[in-house]
Amino acid sequence: MTRPRTAGEVVLLRGGAEVARWPLPVSSHLGSSDLGLVDRLARLQLAARRAGLEVAVRGAPAELAGLIDLAGLSGVLDCGSGGGPARP
Repeated sequence: MTRPRTAGEVVLLRGGAEVARWPLPVSSHLGSSDLGLVDRLARLQLAARRAGLEVAVRGAPAELAGLIDLAGLSGVLDCGSGGGPARP
C-alpha cells in the first residue's frame, strides 16, 4: 500500500502546546499545492482563532510556503519548523 503524498502537516495549538496534528494531503488532480489549499488553511486559522487556538503547517514544501507568502498570509499561517504562528 502506498502512502498518499502530503504537503506537510497541520498542527493545532493552544498556547503553544500541540492539541492535534494531521497530514495535509496534496491535491491528487494537481499533484501540488494551490491557492485553494491556502484558502482552506486561512479559513481554518480564522475558525481556530475564534476558538482560542492557532494553526501551523509543519514540513510544508517551499511551493506551499511561497503561496502562503504570495497571498500575504505568512504573518498569519506559520510554515516554520518550530514554535507557533507568528503574530501580525
